Amino acid sequence: MEKTPTILRLVCVRLIRGVCIGILALLLSMLVCAMSISTQGSRYEALVDPAFIAAVPADWHCRSCYCKRRAGWMIQIAKSSAPMTNPPLAQGEIVQIKVGWPMYAFRSTRCGFIRLGASVSHPGYLSAPVLSRVQQGLDVDIGRRSMVVPLEPVWPGCVVNTLMFAAIAEVLLAIPRLIRTRYRRRRRLCVRCAYPLLPGTGQTCPECGATEQIRPCTPPG
Repeated sequence: MEKTPTILRLVCVRLIRGVCIGILALLLSMLVCAMSISTQGSRYEALVDPAFIAAVPADWHCRSCYCKRRAGWMIQIAKSSAPMTNPPLAQGEIVQIKVGWPMYAFRSTRCGFIRLGASVSHPGYLSAPVLSRVQQGLDVDIGRRSMVVPLEPVWPGCVVNTLMFAAIAEVLLAIPRLIRTRYRRRRRLCVRCAYPLLPGTGQTCPECGATEQIRPCTPPG
């Protein structure tokens, strides 16, 4: 009966530790993926995310939708085909950025119009925008480089990524503990404090009083 609270406490501690490590790894992976976004060196492809197309307003007069994706991030762009004359605006854009690995866990959306003659220098940044609005995102300037840090959680991706990172962390933390336990048992040491267990000591360590982990092995021969 006394072992049950100890086991439950140990399980709760490891679960909380794993979730905390998973959340930290999730946020770190989000920053790494956001910093790895690049618009150079490859072409955009036809958009294949129906949810993004469905989210484009009906009065936007969407002219084209396309995207660019790599491991850890995806950029989706929807362009409007209804120019404005006052003020003179050539087109509008809705830009959505998703980041995360192995699943997309965060996203941000930017809506804006571009002046006539202006060009887009970065999918997350509109050149000379007259109207621009970022939803659930943070603009960050690092030296000469600008980037968008998505802050809106995509909950399925957040949950899956957190659990995966927590499981990996627990496995990596368990490997040294298993090696240490095996090493001490083979040498008839207490697996908790490494106190030598003499023959006849029994299942209780005379140094630390541990009982549930003391299973000394008899040397072969």
